[in-house]
Amino acid sequence: MGIGADEDPPLRPVVRELVLPGDPAYAFEVFTAGIGGWWPADFTASGADLAAVVVEPGAGGRVYERNRTGGEYDWGTVAVWEPGSRIAVHWNLGQRTGDATLLEVRFTPDRSGSVVRLEHGGWQPGQAADRARFDDEAGWTAVLESFRRQVIGPGPATGR
Repeated sequence: MGIGADEDPPLRPVVRELVLPGDPAYAFEVFTAGIGGWWPADFTASGADLAAVVVEPGAGGRVYERNRTGGEYDWGTVAVWEPGSRIAVHWNLGQRTGDATLLEVRFTPDRSGSVVRLEHGGWQPGQAADRARFDDEAGWTAVLESFRRQVIGPGPATGR
């Protein structure tokens, strides 16, 4: 069944890729269990008061932040948990409109080490402004640069 004349199509996903040295399992571990060490405080509800970012392992696990006074802010719920290769999260962080979107990150072997592919999809037409913020260079690109630095240290970006 096609989209009717009065219906807008869903918005295309935001996609980013990084090539990193090392094993995909290591990149997955840094992305999930180590997220509190690299996630930029500017991309949280707590800002400078950020104390922790947590990804609870396993489908149904929470993804959330905790501030210095113990308050918590939910970011989403783990939908898919495949250690070493894939995580998908019903994502709420940074969205001002609409339902949760779907953030999927895949970790695959590459001759150079690992390819990390982030796809943030499930956007509805009313979420165009939210999507644009994530697609901006100050959105997922900046977040993944922080992740890259945690994995390999400072230096020139190796994204493609």
